[in-house]
Amino acid sequence: MIQGNPEIDMIVKQASALAVEYKHSYVTLEHMALALIEYQPFRTLLENFGADVAGMSTDFRNYLTTQTHLSATSSDAPKKTHALERVFNRALTQVLFSSRSHMQVIDLFISLHSESNSYAQYFMLKYGLSRNKLTEYRSEEYTSELQSRFGISYAVFCL
Repeated sequence: MIQGNPEIDMIVKQASALAVEYKHSYVTLEHMALALIEYQPFRTLLENFGADVAGMSTDFRNYLTTQTHLSATSSDAPKKTHALERVFNRALTQVLFSSRSHMQVIDLFISLHSESNSYAQYFMLKYGLSRNKLTEYRSEEYTSELQSRFGISYAVFCL
């Protein structure tokens, strides 16, 4: 059974809040990507990785400002796009196939990065955030954290 993750809930709420802020009727991949990179723990990971998070955030905000065709015509809460639903389904599938019990922020990033015909992926690539490099960096950082906290080597952790 997959458990909820409060971090993911906060990011989804922020993405919806961004859609409302821009007066959009849909929560898009770009709203989610912006909420993701502005979520402080993930932002710190990206900054430590060497990404220009401020520049990326500015590009996403400028892009969202130009999306006037998404303007809300009613006061209803914004709806998720089909592409955003695919991102969540793909992330959930990854969690299930890796026998984990909850989704992590990095799962959303990896899944979002798989939406090849999107400005979200374009901006990530523009700022050097390849899926493989960031996943590898996160894995190395996590392993280092385990070693420093608990004295566990990666080889023992993998057993």
